[in-house]
Amino acid sequence: MSSDVKTAQLRVDTELLEGLVKNESVFPTLLMNSKTVAPADSIAVVQRRVDAGNAFVQARAAYLAAAQANREAQAETKAFVTTLRTAIGVAYGDSPATLAQYGLAQPKKRTPLTVEQKIVAVARRASTRAVRKTMGPRAKAKLKGATPTSVTIEVTTPGAETAVKVVK
Repeated sequence: MSSDVKTAQLRVDTELLEGLVKNESVFPTLLMNSKTVAPADSIAVVQRRVDAGNAFVQARAAYLAAAQANREAQAETKAFVTTLRTAIGVAYGDSPATLAQYGLAQPKKRTPLTVEQKIVAVARRASTRAVRKTMGPRAKAKLKGATPTSVTIEVTTPGAETAVKVVK
């Protein structure tokens, strides 16, 4: 059930309890499920239900307040903690054991591209530039160069320049 439904149910139960207490002297003893239930017993059951409902409403309000306080604290301290982590990383960047004590890890080194990957990247850039020509930023964003289907590398002699030929 949603909180609004629980609050409405609590209101209805509270009104029932108030009515039972107000009319306890004239309220008859009831026969329910083959048991005799006195007015005082009915009041005790409904009172227990109202107490549980009130406890729920108070606990939910406390939870929501704590959650909001947590969100605010996270937002207020985010920049500081980020800067602190960066400073610790700079100070102890070459010591993985020390970084681990702070719950940090060494940043991963970027893997250098292989010669083949560099050649494909150059071919893609050239293809994309040829397709885009001179356009506005929105038109440029819609276009992508065709990925070359094959790249032929011709090597003439060691130490000489490498000729790259893109075959479409």
